Amino acid sequence: MILKELLPYIEKELENFKDWKASEKSITKAFIFDSHINALKFVEAVSLEAISRESFPEIKLSYEKVELAFFSENDSDVFKQIDFIKKIEQFCDCYGLKFAPEKNI
Repeated sequence: MILKELLPYIEKELENFKDWKASEKSITKAFIFDSHINALKFVEAVSLEAISRESFPEIKLSYEKVELAFFSENDSDVFKQIDFIKKIEQFCDCYGLKFAPEKNI
């Protein structure tokens, strides 16, 4: 299977995770934090989790904005990535990170 064929499933899985976008090539989300320190803590948490899962999203950090993108070559990657996305959604609560008000993309 290719990502395009999995899009309906992926989008259904991501319904509960606000602002994650699925396309034919990637699953992405941008996070805007209230401080650069919180953005760095988030990147650190995602990076450590990525190492433990051997699943590496592309991470772009620009001051208070963090963009994550998962790219898939096969369907087994997609299922691992959705599980990882569920974990990422918990990081902000676990680490006490705060999003900037009204700016979350």
